[in-house]
Amino acid sequence: MLETLPDYPQAKHLAASLWRREGQARGAALIVGAGVSTMAQTASEHTPKPPLWKDLAQSLKTRLYPTNPDLAPTDSLRLAQEFLSYFGQAALNAHLREQITDNAWFPSPTHKQLLQLPWADVLTTNYDTLLERAAAEVLSPAYDLVRSATDLVHARQPRIVKLHGSIGDDSPLVLTEEDYRTYPSRNAAMVNLARQVFIENELCLLGFSGDDPNFLQWTGWVRDHLQGAHRKIYLVGVLRLSPSARRLLEERNIAPIDLTPLVQDLPKSDQHAAATTLLLKFLEQSKPAPAYEWKLDDQPLDAFVSADTQPERDRLAALENLRSRTARWHEDRLQYPGWVVCPKEYRDRLKRSCLSASRDMRRALDSLEASEKASFLTEFVWRCRTAFCCPSDEQNQCIEQFLQGDASIPLSASQIECALLILSTYRDAGNTVSFANLETQIQSAVLTADQQSRLNYERALHARDLMRLEDLRPLLEKIEGEDPMWKLRRAALACDLNMWDHARQQWLQAATDIRRREQADRQSIWVRSRRALLDFVSMIDWESRRNTDYAESRVRSIQDRVSHCDPWEQVEHARKAIQDIHETRQQLRDETRQLAFNPGAFRVRNSTEDPSITGARELCKEIQRWAEWSGIPNRFKNSSPATSRRRSLGTRTRALTILDIADGQGNLQRQGKLPESTFHPADSCKIAQGCPG
Repeated sequence: MLETLPDYPQAKHLAASLWRREGQARGAALIVGAGVSTMAQTASEHTPKPPLWKDLAQSLKTRLYPTNPDLAPTDSLRLAQEFLSYFGQAALNAHLREQITDNAWFPSPTHKQLLQLPWADVLTTNYDTLLERAAAEVLSPAYDLVRSATDLVHARQPRIVKLHGSIGDDSPLVLTEEDYRTYPSRNAAMVNLARQVFIENELCLLGFSGDDPNFLQWTGWVRDHLQGAHRKIYLVGVLRLSPSARRLLEERNIAPIDLTPLVQDLPKSDQHAAATTLLLKFLEQSKPAPAYEWKLDDQPLDAFVSADTQPERDRLAALENLRSRTARWHEDRLQYPGWVVCPKEYRDRLKRSCLSASRDMRRALDSLEASEKASFLTEFVWRCRTAFCCPSDEQNQCIEQFLQGDASIPLSASQIECALLILSTYRDAGNTVSFANLETQIQSAVLTADQQSRLNYERALHARDLMRLEDLRPLLEKIEGEDPMWKLRRAALACDLNMWDHARQQWLQAATDIRRREQADRQSIWVRSRRALLDFVSMIDWESRRNTDYAESRVRSIQDRVSHCDPWEQVEHARKAIQDIHETRQQLRDETRQLAFNPGAFRVRNSTEDPSITGARELCKEIQRWAEWSGIPNRFKNSSPATSRRRSLGTRTRALTILDIADGQGNLQRQGKLPESTFHPADSCKIAQGCPG
């Protein structure tokens, strides 16, 4: 509802400051006035509500000027000073306790909702203890209470700071004109705290009116002492400001957020509470989604009609679906958090979306305009590459047809992306001739630095798979790029050549680069994902793990798991898939066995092809692509007991990379340096059973 307000941009900026990202110095602090206390719950319907400043001033006026109220000063602080001079401090304290019956009031849900927001600090000029009692019922965040300067020694942020004292303490209350004048000298520590809060944070003033003495005194102090060094001050509430009053506030660097238009139809007594509720709801809804949440658009597209009866209508529906997919897939790609390896949950959804596009592509891909076709295939190829899945044979034919054209014209940017995907499928299939022809075609085009690195990496992987190690060594020098992952991939290939020193040099350079990036942006999933993979490799390599801080690594591992950056998540998914394949094969074996007459003898009934073989083959390919794209070495020096059992570097042995890593991590677990993992090296027998050579 706040979107309709003229002051909505200011409210949006306040919300952005409140929900600051971890590591950012600037946030939002709250200063609570008497208006918030009026929303307290009372012991009974006859219990007086907490008074506003004008109510407190009226009670003083009644005591001082019972017969001539017109003679009373208009300044509330001067009125309190006169009361002190005339009746004395004891009478003033007693009068305050009569007006502020703190024990008869209870925190309302609004108080708790207010404190559940991530304020940097909460300061209040109120004398009651509603905020303190509400904080005791809030689990997070945990507030420390500051009643006086002595509490500052041990109080940690976020804090509830009682600027003017508390009705239940022996400390003097700040109320009179003289109290305000001498406050900076008598409460220097509290003033310094307020100065720091005002400089570091945006300020939200809630529960104040434009003529509130506390508001006028503190905003005046900010102008006089901070001289523009403070950040924005937001005065929020049912303000009913005139144009001149608004202009005056803006000149004093105070941004009013007037909620009056939202509640003007309600009774005046209910407007402040309703406006505060709307504000808190807006601030809660403004919480940004975590960086690791990726909102994929999985909405179903229009259903097809029967192609036999309505072929043209079916083609038009497919055409519209392709255009809709292009727009939605493009938006998904822009919002991708930046993982090196997309989490399994999202990969499965990407695979399903690619497979579901087959019918659209078959019926209407050629009906798209050239630019639309290029855009669709660019998004399709990106999803296939991110999901580690191969297009179907029919989809491959569509992409290969898109690549055909005049040989004298270089490939376009979208054609290059498609060609790199097809090049990878040729390598997986062992189609050397097609690989060489397409490689030449790609090299003749104008490539970006990233595309050139991907081409060189495919060349190196192809040479490694064919055991052409003499061609692999010179290709290592050509694998380079701004992304530190290229150093990890380069190091992985160097391990296949027993170039251990070169590999560790690449890991060290990658660590330096990633550390620099992480210091610049600690919340980046792009950076965290790469650092997690580097930690993963460092834990296994014997030379690297001698310099590893395992305590720090455990803390980072928890953060990585939450943000789906932990490589062991991929290992655990692979283990579960292996277990499922093993159980499926065991069940099928049991179902096809028929006991014979002789004890212990059985015969196997005829059955269809084992469906687990296809799943195992796809799993091996997926593990292979994960290891290659993540820069996981095929072997480690002094760290891979299973390496000696390897006879080749094909698909099956690349899948065994995970098992070797598990062996290396198992050694660390036995030494008590790593937490237990759910992955077991014994699964090597299962993957061997499930994956054909």
